Amino acid sequence: MWTKNVDNETWTFSVGGPALTYYPGGTGFFVRGGVGVGTVDYSLEQGGVTISASDDGFGFLVATGYEWRLSHKFALGPQFDYAHAKVNDNLSMNYFNFTLGANWYF
Repeated sequence: MWTKNVDNETWTFSVGGPALTYYPGGTGFFVRGGVGVGTVDYSLEQGGVTISASDDGFGFLVATGYEWRLSHKFALGPQFDYAHAKVNDNLSMNYFNFTLGANWYF
């Protein structure tokens, strides 16, 4: 999710859905891809009144990163994501995330 607030305007972009992760070579390196729903939320606050709108459409995510296993069921590592969504004919969005992932395995 990506959010920005400037001059009482707030834009929020997000992409969510199922993803698959592949670990080539049996190391901690991985690639991930998924498809789902992209959502855009907008709000404007002026004079105590908030106006908001949202829309959703097709979205996808690709990511890469590395995990260090700290125990049999827990891993920690950096991840870089790219997300894209086409919400309607006039609005599409892209964003990048860099995160530190904490993953528990069952």
